[in-house]
Amino acid sequence: MSKMKTKDIVKIAHKYFVSENINIEGKNIGVAYSSGSDSSVLLSVMLALKTSNLLNFNLSLIHVNYNLRGSDSTNDMLLAKKIAMQNSIPIYIKEVDKSVFENENLQFKARTLRYSFFEEVKEDAKLDYILLAHHKDDLLEGIIYKMCRGSGTSIIKSMRRKIKYFLRPLIDVYKEDILIYATLNEVEYRDDYTNKKNIYSRNKIRNVIVPTLSDIHSNAKDNIINFCDRVYKETSILRKRVNHAYKKSSLNKKTIDTNKLSKYRIIIQNKVLIRFLVINKIEPTEKRILEIRKIIKSNRQNILLPIDGFILVKRYNEIEIKNNKKNKIVTSLSINSDGVYLFNGVSVSVKKCLAGDVVNFNDMNTIYLKTDYPIEIRTRLNGDYIKSYPNGEKHSVRKLLIDSKISLEARNTLPLICKNDFVVGVYMKSIVLNRIDYKYAVGETDSFLKFEFTDL
Repeated sequence: MSKMKTKDIVKIAHKYFVSENINIEGKNIGVAYSSGSDSSVLLSVMLALKTSNLLNFNLSLIHVNYNLRGSDSTNDMLLAKKIAMQNSIPIYIKEVDKSVFENENLQFKARTLRYSFFEEVKEDAKLDYILLAHHKDDLLEGIIYKMCRGSGTSIIKSMRRKIKYFLRPLIDVYKEDILIYATLNEVEYRDDYTNKKNIYSRNKIRNVIVPTLSDIHSNAKDNIINFCDRVYKETSILRKRVNHAYKKSSLNKKTIDTNKLSKYRIIIQNKVLIRFLVINKIEPTEKRILEIRKIIKSNRQNILLPIDGFILVKRYNEIEIKNNKKNKIVTSLSINSDGVYLFNGVSVSVKKCLAGDVVNFNDMNTIYLKTDYPIEIRTRLNGDYIKSYPNGEKHSVRKLLIDSKISLEARNTLPLICKNDFVVGVYMKSIVLNRIDYKYAVGETDSFLKFEFTDL
């Protein structure tokens, strides 16, 4: 049985704002209110802080009705309205048509809808902060879940005390104390019966694993949390090295240079890959990290690894995260006038120029051709070749792209400029200088077409 007094939770919440250096005096505060025990106690605590003159602020309630539990969902919403009316608090409600959850990950979809609504309310109601009712048991459950999934040493940060304008004033309070507070202060709330069903991993952890921890050690929950916090702090030097390695090896948010990554020790490589996945909103399990490292080591090119609705593509010295959407490939585009055209993820600006107009032959995103409309941009065909500038040497387009280490995916969608069915210009993806047919090279007295390429 907890020894915490009912007034202690109010003090802990007040201490939270002070220790986190968060000034809510005179601010507009929204409480994410589900009608459950946690959010109901959070509201009661904030009202207690307000009425005790410890702090002065404006409160609002935010409630989302997912309509997933029939009359129970409706009754949750009715209680939210009742509590708002009793306390003269504005309330913002979103009702969701349950059909939106069909063929979706229910928890992920609900969270997406919830936080999207929070953003709307924050802007419309001009809120400074939104309070979430997560508590210490939620933090513990998150830690255990992440450990089971093979996450790294930063799992203590799986539920941050604050992030942007989202605050968690009850993060230092256990669920047991919340329920005691609710009983002693006659806080009205409703239980969500689905929390008792062990159909989700988090529910199994909450209902099966966590209750047995005290049988192992009376202070087991605190010890687990404190251990993870200590590990996080003790690995600060490692994180600095990982930061450096990530900056050096990442070409952009979605691409890693595997040659640069391989120069670091295995532990650093793994940490960089974890960060790479997290930044792209992919869960970094130990199995996935091992699979990615195996792909990186492989001598094979153009390897595809499906993960969480994305595709990880390994090509030559890079790995890239791409959306797993099969967009229709454009195979041919006829161009008869100046304009900007889209071709398989590449923007092509085409402009007719006069003799004497400025050119920059070293620009890897531009091709100049001594020709006129009409012109065709198309994908590669078997047997394509180009008679390259300056000497007209015949080159297979396929071999040219392979030798330039352009990936299979890019080779199959790359824009080729054609005139009378012959390839006269090849865009090389800014990897090497573009290739043109020697007969179409621009001289000082020639008018020409200018093609500017931008990867989207």
